[in-house]
Amino acid sequence: MKLAVNPLWSSYTKSLFDSFCRRPRGSLYITGPAKSGRTTALEYLVDQIMTGQNNPNPIEQLIGATQNFDPKDADPKAFKVEPVQNLVQRLSLSPPDPDKPYLVVIDDFDQLGFGAQNVLLKHLEEPGRQTSFLISASEAPGKVLPTIVSRCQPIQLRRPTRPEVLAWAKSSWPQISPQAIEGAYIKADGWPAAVYELLDHPEDSLIDRQIKQAKEFLQADDGPAGRLAAIQKLPGNDDRQKLVDLIAGLRRISRGALASQARQNQAGGAQSWQKRVVEFDRLGKLLDAGCSPPAVGLALSLFDQPRR
Repeated sequence: MKLAVNPLWSSYTKSLFDSFCRRPRGSLYITGPAKSGRTTALEYLVDQIMTGQNNPNPIEQLIGATQNFDPKDADPKAFKVEPVQNLVQRLSLSPPDPDKPYLVVIDDFDQLGFGAQNVLLKHLEEPGRQTSFLISASEAPGKVLPTIVSRCQPIQLRRPTRPEVLAWAKSSWPQISPQAIEGAYIKADGWPAAVYELLDHPEDSLIDRQIKQAKEFLQADDGPAGRLAAIQKLPGNDDRQKLVDLIAGLRRISRGALASQARQNQAGGAQSWQKRVVEFDRLGKLLDAGCSPPAVGLALSLFDQPRR
């Protein structure tokens, strides 16, 4: 596989990736918030490890063995025990070439239930000589067994610096104006993978949809009642996912406004937006922890009201 655009990592993250790719042994557990580049990290690692390999071993995913890793083929909704058992059955056999890397790639690992994770645990404890698990997961607490995490090298993705991201975007998309690139950087909250989505696939950007919904929510009339009505009108059938997307958009708007106020030395405005960032982060964590969507929706509708 060949990545469409060479991804950008913080110097710390890249040093860990490059060290692992030079000698892939053991397993990696990659975490980061939504749109931070977890899937891109898996693509990058597979690309770096497999470049130059003649007749490589198949790359294992939950959907089955494939020569070319494609995370779009994996569907977290299908992460049941049976496909995991099928994967374990394949891992119990020796790879075609025991002297070459044998990669097991699982994106959105936190979507697996604990039963499915337990099925994989033995192979993580005693992998084959050339077997490496490359796992990505969200930062939501309590969704991955501690015994799984303890058997991997953890890598928490970090943002590169603002000048690094802007320079990378301008060189990768020279046809796009600097103003548009700056706007994408703000929407993306500084994450290169999100900048890539906004600049390379603007017609179907989830980030833009989330921001649009968040703006409509903020502009709702009639205070809390209007905001609650706006939540109920959000498209989709999954109440939890509706709120996940809305809060993601609110976070992006608030962090962008906070950064803008800070650059202009507007302390009062920055403090107000900082409070919103903290509140939206708190509500997002409540959702991740399993709090009921109606309760989070009600709290969200009241988020900016004066305390008595």
